[in-house]
Amino acid sequence: MLINTGNVTIIMKCSTKALFRVYVLILFLMAIVPIGTEGLNNISILDLRADYILHAAFYLPWVFLCVKAGKALPTWIFWGILFAAGMEGLQYWHPYRAFNINDLVANVFGVAVGASILLRPAFRRASSASR
Repeated sequence: MLINTGNVTIIMKCSTKALFRVYVLILFLMAIVPIGTEGLNNISILDLRADYILHAAFYLPWVFLCVKAGKALPTWIFWGILFAAGMEGLQYWHPYRAFNINDLVANVFGVAVGASILLRPAFRRASSASR
């Protein structure tokens, strides 16, 4: 919750921006650093591999952090999808990582689900106002 009393708003926006930078750094490192995730490939939840679910979960906060940092939602949905594609594409060039189109779809799905969760209250207000 932002309190519009001068310095408090500025501090919260700065801390959100710093949190977003750390979040992006973590996603970047997870894309290039070899991590032993072979065990996740053997775990399935509702016929989905656990690593796909984790990919979606890692990109879910993207939109929330961007909007909290004071950015326009459509712009950050675009940047989230582009970043997800870039991080997955980056793995193509690393010999110990592998590009996987399913991972890319899961990343984009995470951004989309985050955006839909964020937009849901706005759609409810708009539909109730039109009645």
